[in-house]
Amino acid sequence: MHHPRPSLLGLLGLLGCWTAAPARAASADELATLRYLLDSGRAAEVAGRTAEGLAAAPEDLALVGLHARAMAALGEGPSLVGSIDPSAGAAATVAWTLAALHGLSEPEGTCATVDRHLATLESAAAWAALVPERARLDRVCPDWSARWWAQATPRLDGTPLGLSLRVGAADAAWGEAVEAWVRAGPIDLTRAGNPWAPEASGLGLVRARVALAAAAEAAAASSDPTRLWWAREVWRWQGRETTALDAAVRAADPDAWEAGWSTSGAVRWQPPEPPGPAELVYRLQEVAGITDPDRRATALRTLDARLPADGPLRAGWWTLRAELAHAADRPRAEVRAREQAWRADPSDADLANHFAWAAATHQLRMEPAHWTRGSTMTAEA
Repeated sequence: MHHPRPSLLGLLGLLGCWTAAPARAASADELATLRYLLDSGRAAEVAGRTAEGLAAAPEDLALVGLHARAMAALGEGPSLVGSIDPSAGAAATVAWTLAALHGLSEPEGTCATVDRHLATLESAAAWAALVPERARLDRVCPDWSARWWAQATPRLDGTPLGLSLRVGAADAAWGEAVEAWVRAGPIDLTRAGNPWAPEASGLGLVRARVALAAAAEAAAASSDPTRLWWAREVWRWQGRETTALDAAVRAADPDAWEAGWSTSGAVRWQPPEPPGPAELVYRLQEVAGITDPDRRATALRTLDARLPADGPLRAGWWTLRAELAHAADRPRAEVRAREQAWRADPSDADLANHFAWAAATHQLRMEPAHWTRGSTMTAEA
């Protein structure tokens, strides 16, 4: 079925007519399908489907969140942020937050505004729309997000998303709850949290891991691309190679992006070419999302041997090292890491600028930093 791309005014109209009128909300499995479509490159299709759903059920905040994310992927993030008043209710708060954090080129500047509006957000449905975007919110607003999840946890108690917020305190009851949820056969196997995450801790993890691993194995034998996709996500959590599932998804759904996130002609936003193998890109992104310095350092050491000696992935690795050094107030280590990031990918002007700025700030390594100006050559050590 063809889903025409909705307009910005269409979303604003839907937000404006938000009511408490009874209507059937999208089911968890329907949301799983929409998230799969969005993550596999069909932002225009998701925007159309969610607009249709919101026309019938404008109070469905999960659809509001997915619609805002899809519109941001289509290049409408700045327009949404400029057109929505985030204080105009839960739906507007959700839409504005996700449009800002997914759709702006420098979303970090919005964290204080997001925090101000989330501080008064009481709606469990609104938090349920935001928690699936936790990785993005943690990445963009690491100094704020822990407070948000603490606020969301009691409001989502007794739900799979509530379980995902308690993965750091996974007692036996938590493990039993995840196991029971998995037995119910959800399509999206990630909704109750990642028991392999660095922050995961507790006696209940073993039961959750066994249950999720078995469910992912069963889903991996499916011909349904959505089930294959969510099985693939669990395999990534486990650290397993996903090449076979990548191929299975593409065979079952030829319209899906390839694992390196090739762009779709229907999508206005054109992402850069993947900097390397998809699995390593994902691993580096996951490490970037770790806010605890010791855990991030451990994860970087683990990833070190898997990355090439130079290129964008290695540059990203050194950049994360530089961030750790900066946070620990170790200027020499920071400047050296910035320099190594630039040397790993000297064609990246941003890396050159970051190195030059750090060198000038701390008056260290000034001579090689001089060569970053307007040049892609590698300076002598």
